[in-house]
Amino acid sequence: MTEDLKPNTFGCNISFEKVPNTQYNQPYTNILECFPNEFPDRPYAIKIDYEDFSFIQPSTNLHNLAVIEISYVPQKLCLETESLSSYLFAYKDHEDYLETIVNTIYQDICNRIDPLHLQVKAELDEREGIGLSIVVDSDYVNAMNNLIRNQQKENIEDDKPMANAEFLDKLLNGKE
Repeated sequence: MTEDLKPNTFGCNISFEKVPNTQYNQPYTNILECFPNEFPDRPYAIKIDYEDFSFIQPSTNLHNLAVIEISYVPQKLCLETESLSSYLFAYKDHEDYLETIVNTIYQDICNRIDPLHLQVKAELDEREGIGLSIVVDSDYVNAMNNLIRNQQKENIEDDKPMANAEFLDKLLNGKE
């Protein structure tokens, strides 16, 4: 029997549906638990490394291994580490591209604890001389949102669209 999600005393939405350990084959957001930050007025960073991350690559149907690094500055809530480990472990039989997975992890953590700053980074084990790193950072997200707003204002004023290459150059190199 599953009940609706209800806020607990710490502001997290919790589900009373039990997901058995043997069925952690999907990264359910309700696996993530949190607790109150006892020092919300003191900015500090929390860094978590998860070195045994695995998932199934859709194009090859093979397991890939990666290291996931999560860094955040908590606001009112902190992530409970054991639940984060269970959440990340749940990806082991999940089939998706690493780019999608990293963005999903970022979004799930943002939705769960609303940190002041969040960075999720994945380093894929090198294969055939190719390494892959994916980083989603709230600074990038905020910069992108600001550039989009500015581009929309420029387009209205100038009545001309900014070329994608110019837009990306502004984002990645900070050129105004």
